[in-house]
Amino acid sequence: MGKQSLPEWISIEDLSYRLGLADEDVHEWIKRDAPNRSQDHMERPTVPFELLKRYSDSADYLKALPKALFCEKLAMGPDDPQSNQKWKEEKLQILKSCNSAIDSLEIIHSKYLQSVNACGYGSKTMAAYLLFARVISTLKMSCLCQEHDYWYWIALLREITEGICLAEYFITEGDSPKGKDYLHEWFRQNYAPKDSVCRDALAASYAAASSDFTKENHLGLMEELYGKKSKLTHQTFRSIREITKFKIVDGKIVIEKLEYGPIRYQRKLLELAVFFRSNLIPCFSAFQICFKNLPLDKGDADELSQIAKKLFDEDAEVYRKEGGKY
Repeated sequence: MGKQSLPEWISIEDLSYRLGLADEDVHEWIKRDAPNRSQDHMERPTVPFELLKRYSDSADYLKALPKALFCEKLAMGPDDPQSNQKWKEEKLQILKSCNSAIDSLEIIHSKYLQSVNACGYGSKTMAAYLLFARVISTLKMSCLCQEHDYWYWIALLREITEGICLAEYFITEGDSPKGKDYLHEWFRQNYAPKDSVCRDALAASYAAASSDFTKENHLGLMEELYGKKSKLTHQTFRSIREITKFKIVDGKIVIEKLEYGPIRYQRKLLELAVFFRSNLIPCFSAFQICFKNLPLDKGDADELSQIAKKLFDEDAEVYRKEGGKY
């Protein structure tokens, strides 16, 4: 008899999100069905992955969907000028802080051009330096889109993560045989290693640097975040549904309103600005990892740490106000 394959797991939180249904409904079904349970790398409760297909195929799904769409419409916020203006001002204040941080990162980055050139064309330091230039430019583009109320800038989040991940990979693995091969191919063959290769190597590096978490812990978290950002890059339904209004007509779900350019839902844009700020913080620690051996000027290193702390404190304050939820 062949060895039975282990089931795949999905967090209950992610199951609800991917189904696009209210948490309470999904929890009720899980309570009813009493499936096997486990825990993921963050010790969150998980259930078998096959429940995603089972629940999406069930009659219960269609019964629960109208409520989820109604709740999603409410989450867009009231369509009145006063509320939207308040949320827009909060969003712009966050983006002002983000832009200031990005400008500082650019200034520090530009100071080391001569030092990087001294490392030589094709060096791991030059590769990381070039990648960070692209990251900074993409961060600016993300802010600009948000300032002008565009929603689909979210597709850039994975691009930023991939740029940082590859820069760190070249620095940490650029002297290994495989790292040298990838570096050579990057400069001379216009080829970049898969992000999964970079994540695996960095997870091992992080685990070796600290005993607090295992490689599996680091890798699990990195893969989860990358997967969520990939859903925003790919043409998945949820990212479209979040800013599309639906209604029920004669018992059927129909599209009520689409968005083609800047959107009016400032509450949604404010939530994304908060999410963007939290994703900006790792840029500063990654920059120090990549260029500490140039070496970085102590004043610059301290400034990078202070900026990251300021962004973190702002993020933590939002987390506190929301009662532990973003």
